[in-house]
Amino acid sequence: TFTLGPPAYQISGSYSFVKATSQFEEREELKLSLKTKITDNWSFQASTHRDIDAGEYLRHSGSLTYEDECIAFDIIGTRSFFEDEDIDPSDSILFKLRFKHLGEVKTTAG
Repeated sequence: TFTLGPPAYQISGSYSFVKATSQFEEREELKLSLKTKITDNWSFQASTHRDIDAGEYLRHSGSLTYEDECIAFDIIGTRSFFEDEDIDPSDSILFKLRFKHLGEVKTTAG
């Protein structure tokens, strides 16, 4: 795992070795993220998750966040490339509202 750069522009990444299970073969994964602070209250993040051995992407995501001293609001878009017998690649959008002193409310579309 690594993180480079100031809070205004950060690049981070991680490497994972996933052991084989009864359903999946072992694999090596790499996740890379870029986060930028647009203003004091707005930020943007984009990330990708890749299976190194298969040479395939597992997931892409991007988020736009508004945050102040009371609330935070996220819009998160995700594209999953996972496929199985009953599962197709999918897209989703998550809207998340966090009340910093009370908790959070989430809803998903997609």
